[in-house]
Amino acid sequence: MLNQAQIKRSIKQSLAWVSLGEKVRNRVLLTFDDGPHPEATPAVLRLLKEHNARAIFFVVGARIERAPHLLKMILDEGHALGNHSFAHPNDGQPSLGPYVRDLAKCQEQVEKLTGAKPRFFRPPLGVFSLTSFVAPKLLGLTTVLWSVDAYDWGLKGQAEAREAAERLSEKLSASPRRNDIVLMHDDHPYIETVLGAALPLLAGQGCDLHSALDTIR
Repeated sequence: MLNQAQIKRSIKQSLAWVSLGEKVRNRVLLTFDDGPHPEATPAVLRLLKEHNARAIFFVVGARIERAPHLLKMILDEGHALGNHSFAHPNDGQPSLGPYVRDLAKCQEQVEKLTGAKPRFFRPPLGVFSLTSFVAPKLLGLTTVLWSVDAYDWGLKGQAEAREAAERLSEKLSASPRRNDIVLMHDDHPYIETVLGAALPLLAGQGCDLHSALDTIR
């Protein structure tokens, strides 16, 4: 008998959780929410380049103005941009009309600066509802959730950040699929420490950090 959490997870997977496919294993797709950030995002980009890793950056439209030049940099370095809403609403049961307009505003902001609209969407806080399922579909967006949370958002020090990187590496190495989408945040003060420690560990385990972005579906 499935409990409520398992039922909810099954619905997410069947309706909104994209997969990386099954033909090639050991792929890990890194994703970053809540940016861009003028200091943290460039640090993330530098580390990704050093380890030949590619990612999706789910940007918040209202935060783009603090570092608008970073959007084109993200694309130029081979990554993808995703829509994480414009105002980052935290209402668990938002109304459809305002939600669609909010997502459309983020789409327009990104297109204005880069010439291209995002193809991917992630709901703020990962909140899954009928509205957050329907709204992106109306705009032609593919919803991308995650299978592994790095828990970088709750860190309070460098030591905790290094421990989080080790836990992330262990969690991914223990996965029977090794075909995961990782949730991280490029507006957090310790993301550079987490990523700087995690990337060599993941590369050492043979994780493909580059090609997952090409196979997302």
